[in-house]
Amino acid sequence: MSEVKSPRVFISYSWTTPEHEEWVLNLATRLHADDGVEVILDKWDLKDGHEIYSFMESMVRADEKGESIVDKVLLICDKGYQEKADNRKGGAGVESQIVSPEIYQDIKQEKFIPIVAETDDNGTPFLPTYIKGRKYIDLSSDERFEQGYEQLLRNIYQKPQYSKPKKGNPPAWLNEGEVPYFRTKNVLKQLRDAIDRNPKRFGGLSSQFIDTFFESLDELQIKVEEMKDDPPLDQIIYDKVHIMLPLREDFIEFVELHCSYTENLDINMFTDFFETIIRYSEAPTEWTSYHQLQFDHYKFLIHELFLYLITILLKKKRYQDTAQLVNRPYFYRTRSRSELYQGTFGDFRQYSRALNEIRKARLNLNRISITADLLVQRATKKYPKEAIVETDMLLYYIDKTREGNNSFFGWFPETYPYASFNKIELLQRLVSKRHFELVKQLFNVDQPETLKEMIIKEEEARARGYEGGTRIPVMRFHINPQDICTLP
Repeated sequence: MSEVKSPRVFISYSWTTPEHEEWVLNLATRLHADDGVEVILDKWDLKDGHEIYSFMESMVRADEKGESIVDKVLLICDKGYQEKADNRKGGAGVESQIVSPEIYQDIKQEKFIPIVAETDDNGTPFLPTYIKGRKYIDLSSDERFEQGYEQLLRNIYQKPQYSKPKKGNPPAWLNEGEVPYFRTKNVLKQLRDAIDRNPKRFGGLSSQFIDTFFESLDELQIKVEEMKDDPPLDQIIYDKVHIMLPLREDFIEFVELHCSYTENLDINMFTDFFETIIRYSEAPTEWTSYHQLQFDHYKFLIHELFLYLITILLKKKRYQDTAQLVNRPYFYRTRSRSELYQGTFGDFRQYSRALNEIRKARLNLNRISITADLLVQRATKKYPKEAIVETDMLLYYIDKTREGNNSFFGWFPETYPYASFNKIELLQRLVSKRHFELVKQLFNVDQPETLKEMIIKEEEARARGYEGGTRIPVMRFHINPQDICTLP
């Protein structure tokens, strides 16, 4: 099957401000990299020594054979563009990217797509006089951007919204109802838009987000040739952890969108997500040469993502969803095992030796846990340190009181030194029968007596903690078992 020729567009804009130039660059990048549009932009295609006005005119006008280099010309209209076009400054100096009225009138007008990037205080778009009254596409605000961007793509690919789709040109969602391919942040924009305008796309876009998330992780793989003495491997791991922060933020928003859109979380989807992402904690089976610490940045992220998933669900009082995630088995393959391994959520607490041992020793850091420090430092205003630490402790108690615990590692609360003497509110409230009925599923119990026995057994078990540090508080510290269900 022959490859479909991508449409070509030229972007005409004003160098009004550095911020506006960046806005234009981001739009061009999304069209070109994500949606298959061949974009011609001065920052990419205009070479040193080229005559700027001739470059612009050659993009816009047809040659002697009547053939055009581009299919469409995007006129990015902000205040600066309007002023320069109306004052006939197009073709002068660095502003030669402005299309003048003469050029506009000399060419078929359907070739031009006015894009509103800015409006005045009254919401009136800044449009040059020669295109006022023409239909434009509004990308001037976050609220309008996604709808306008879809309209722009349909125009470029000549796929009107209300025409019957034809098999052929990318992106696929224009032709076959499939979702477009975006980076995680762009997929999130589409998910938000789908909730309001096209809920049927929400499920497909969710799958697209996960696929794109893993594609982003693949790009962050550390190659063997990167592991040299300078910088040290622990520094490479540390830097990668920080680079992945936007991915974590996108995951948080992804979970929040699902909580706002669905009454019950798609547990199977999140189960599959973690059964897949845990494979990043070790070398793929086909690799013959690798370093054991090469995947420690992935280990940190796996740990952090599960911690935030549960923190979000607990904050939103999604106890049934939380219970399903902490009480179900997880199946995945490991490099050392050919058969499918059955584990628990405790396996997602991954230990990073590169951070907690190698880095601490190399820099002579007097810290208990670098992982704990990072988890606390990366807490957000919405999900502060206290919430992260509480979730960390609660997952430890759930894991420790589980019968027949079958986990490679078990959930160890890395952040417990930050807990100070704070008690977990969810456990304190167990004095209430009503609260017990809400949260009992977290501990996989039906009766108060069963939970009381679990708390007593947990207290009798060998205390754990960091070597040379304080022990992890027992559950009795938060709730006396005899006080459970003593109030309505």
